[in-house]
Amino acid sequence: ASVKALSLEHAVFEAVILDAEPSANGSDRCEFRFSSHPSIAREALAKSASGGELSRISLAAAVVNPSAMPSTIIFDEADVGGAVAARVGEKFSELAVEHQVLCITHLAQIAGYADHQWMVSKTASADSVSSSVRALTHEERVREIARMLGGNKIAEAEEMLARKLLKR
Repeated sequence: ASVKALSLEHAVFEAVILDAEPSANGSDRCEFRFSSHPSIAREALAKSASGGELSRISLAAAVVNPSAMPSTIIFDEADVGGAVAARVGEKFSELAVEHQVLCITHLAQIAGYADHQWMVSKTASADSVSSSVRALTHEERVREIARMLGGNKIAEAEEMLARKLLKR
């Protein structure tokens, strides 16, 4: 049900025990299999799920059993869009009640759910590349989320929507 709430309504997910006989040490090999639709054959999750699907499956697993998760959970590029992004943001927010959730995203709908937001930037010279991370103030967050929505030229509409996203 948690996967279906993240716009994978027709997905099929299963765990398959690969060893027919129990091993000597009592551990069995298990493979997670996935299909985005019942008409498509289930294959190993790593082989069959896209990056966005894998992010949503991981998020669903964390939401279903949060006590099994570490205190800090990192999601890199939750690759979704539109209404799905809003649902993913909501689930991140739910998970963040008990865990520290770090999410790398370019999506305003997800960033708007964050309690804090950082800007990561890269500087390159002829002989090196360096990255920096800086916490954003509330007004900087408004501008950054507006930029995510509309590009480098921020219009009043994007700024108003960014403020709405941050009020949730």
